[in-house]
Amino acid sequence: MSMLPCNLEPLYSLLACVTNPENALAVANHLMDAFGSMDRIFSCHISEIKREIKGTEDFRNKVAFLLESAKSLTRRRMMGAFTLGERYHEVAVVKHLFGLFYFEPTEKVYMLFFDSKMRYLGKEFVSSGTVNTSHVTIRRALEISLRHSASYVILAHNHPFGKPNPSADDISTTNSLITAFAETGLKLLEHYIIGGASFSKILSSSGGVLHQGYEILQ
Repeated sequence: MSMLPCNLEPLYSLLACVTNPENALAVANHLMDAFGSMDRIFSCHISEIKREIKGTEDFRNKVAFLLESAKSLTRRRMMGAFTLGERYHEVAVVKHLFGLFYFEPTEKVYMLFFDSKMRYLGKEFVSSGTVNTSHVTIRRALEISLRHSASYVILAHNHPFGKPNPSADDISTTNSLITAFAETGLKLLEHYIIGGASFSKILSSSGGVLHQGYEILQ
C-alpha cells in the first residue's frame, strides 16, 4: 500500500488491528470525511462513530472499543504526571486536567483535593453539565471535600468545543464556594476551566475573584 497522508495514518493503523488493510483504509477515509479530523473523531460520542461505520454490529462494536481504548490510554498517559501524595504544582495539575478532559464531548465537573501540606489526595467526579446547572451545590461540595479530609480544593470543569472563558455563573459559583469553604476552614485554591488547547483560572485574591487566561502548558 502506498504511503498514507500523515493525518490518516494513526486512524488507519488502529483500524488495521480489527480488519483487513483495504477495509481499514476505506473506513478511515470515510470517518475522516465525515468528521474532518482525528481530534473531532475522538471528541464525538461513540454512538456517532458507530452510525458512520458500515458493517456488522460486531465490527462496529470492535471499532468503537478500539477507539475508546486508544482515547483512554492517552488520557492515562497524560494524567500520570500527577500522582497521589505529590505536592501541588500548577504545571502538573494543569496537565493532569488536560488529560482528564481529553476529547471529552460533554461538560463535566471534578474536584481535586489536597491535605494541609498541599499533597494530592485524589479527585472525585461531581456531575455533568455546566457548573451552575450540574448540582454543584455548596452543601455537596463541602460534603465531598470533608469526606476526603481535604484542606485545599480545586474545582475544574471543561467547555467542550469552546473557549475557556468563565461565565458569570462560573464566577458566581466560585465566589460562593470561597466564602462557604472559608467558614469551615477549607480553602478553594482555584477554579480551572479547560477549553480546547487552553485554560482559564478563577482564583481567590484580596479583591475577590480574579480571572486569568493561559495557553496550554507544555
